[in-house]
Amino acid sequence: MSNLGNNPRRIACALCLDGVVFNDAITTITSTSFRCVPFHDFAILIKLVVAGTPTDILFDIEFSEDNVTFYKLMNGPFGDLRYEDAAGNKNEAVFGKIAGKYVRVTATATGTAAQDTFTASVYVLIGK
Repeated sequence: MSNLGNNPRRIACALCLDGVVFNDAITTITSTSFRCVPFHDFAILIKLVVAGTPTDILFDIEFSEDNVTFYKLMNGPFGDLRYEDAAGNKNEAVFGKIAGKYVRVTATATGTAAQDTFTASVYVLIGK
């Protein structure tokens, strides 16, 4: 996690997935967890590149109080934050409220193969 300068809102950024290629070898990955106390708000920044015709990719935002047991955020779009191959490449931000002391991201792709891939980079911005 890195601090983004002298911003009075005290925003921090965590790189959760860094150009992970989902193919026939990798279909699910869970990021390292990051401490998000004392922050209250977050944004998920998703950069997604599609090659071929994979089926879809699902991003689960998970929070924990003890950094052991994680719970999937179900509010709003986070209940099913899914992108289909037909939607093409994406650069999107989705905002929410922090629901624990730690946050992590799990991504699960379906229909991937050697030539049918999703490449994902995901950042979590946290702030007050």
